[in-house]
Amino acid sequence: MQPFVMLAIGCLVLSSCDSFPGDARKSYPDALDLPEVTVREAARPGVVPAEMNVTAYVIDVFSCEPGYKCVVEDHIWIAASPFGRPADLIYTGVHAARQFREGRAYLFSLRAMRQPRSDSVEALRFSILGYDAL
Repeated sequence: MQPFVMLAIGCLVLSSCDSFPGDARKSYPDALDLPEVTVREAARPGVVPAEMNVTAYVIDVFSCEPGYKCVVEDHIWIAASPFGRPADLIYTGVHAARQFREGRAYLFSLRAMRQPRSDSVEALRFSILGYDAL
C-alpha cells in the first residue's frame, strides 16, 4: 500500500508543477494598434498587410532546455482555435518561449516577411511585435 500512496503523492506534486519551470516573464511589448485579420487570412501570402493583429490560441510551445544546443529555435504554433487545424496554423520563432501557455488565447501583433523557398511556393515567416494575453 505504501508504494501506491507514494506514487499518488508524486503524481499530485508533478501535476501541480508548472509545465515550463523557469523564467516566464513577458519579453515583448503589449499588442499594437494594427489591422486585425484571422489566422487563416494571415497564413495566406499576398492577402495580409505586412503588420497585423491576430487573435489566436497557442497550441504548441517549444523551448530548448538550458544547457542543450538545439537545432530548432524556440517557437510557438498558434491557431484560430485551441484545436488547431493544419490550414489554420502559424509558426513563429520566439524569445523566451516559456512566457506562452498552451491552450491560452492571445492577441498577437505580427510582422509577416516573405520567405523564398526552393519549390517556388511563396511562404511567410512571422515575428512577434507584441502581444496581450486574453
